[in-house]
Amino acid sequence: TQSLTQTVPLTLISSSTLSALKTQYPSEPHLVAKFGKRNYSPRSETSILFSPDGNYLVIAEHTVKIVDVKNYQVAREFEIPYEGFDFPNMTIDSKSKFVAIVIFIHKEEKSHVLVWNMQTSELLYDWILQPAIQSEATDTYLVHLNSIVFLPNSTKLAFGNGNTVEVRDIQENSEPMVFELGENTFASQISYPNDGRFLYVFMSWDKWHTFPALYKTIFVAQIWDMNTYKLRREIKFPEIKSTTEFMSLHNSYLLT
Repeated sequence: TQSLTQTVPLTLISSSTLSALKTQYPSEPHLVAKFGKRNYSPRSETSILFSPDGNYLVIAEHTVKIVDVKNYQVAREFEIPYEGFDFPNMTIDSKSKFVAIVIFIHKEEKSHVLVWNMQTSELLYDWILQPAIQSEATDTYLVHLNSIVFLPNSTKLAFGNGNTVEVRDIQENSEPMVFELGENTFASQISYPNDGRFLYVFMSWDKWHTFPALYKTIFVAQIWDMNTYKLRREIKFPEIKSTTEFMSLHNSYLLT
């Protein structure tokens, strides 16, 4: 029997190797863009993302625009049926058929997952997300999530919902697979490498108790087997003073 360390690798990369990553992965600038960023709750009025095939640039503002990179013309534009929202995150499937975004609506204080058919401009789904519940001895925190990703070569969409990760098939509209992450654990980021064996989940949580001395950060990494739907490995990093270290998930790697 092989150890989990051998069968389910999780590699840490220090900042000293960042220049090597730029050389090794010149076509993946997001490796650098995510370095040193806390991704668990960004708030922005605009999101921009290239489709995996490189044919489209998707710009989400008050509407979602699909720009054809060959002529820089807006090929399609989708209306968003809400007002007063931010764009925490966006993802596109590998065949550029579907685009999914997470928006946080201020008036509702809730996050929604919206999914469009990129070819017909039809809004297919509008799911309301539950916040993650983080309980401490004297405090309870509600964390609004933004983690979302299409599984490679698939129409399955994975996103954080409360203290779980849901995986839904956009085409089949079947019941979701639900991964229970456990108490006080949520998905700040989700990754699904191309080999398709494992789903990687990463939590970065800042606990704001008393400013500023008791600000703490907790990192947790989980690896789920997509064949058995069982947790294969969990790493709980020691609690540290906030802002002293940052981590970001990319495929099966944690950038530190």
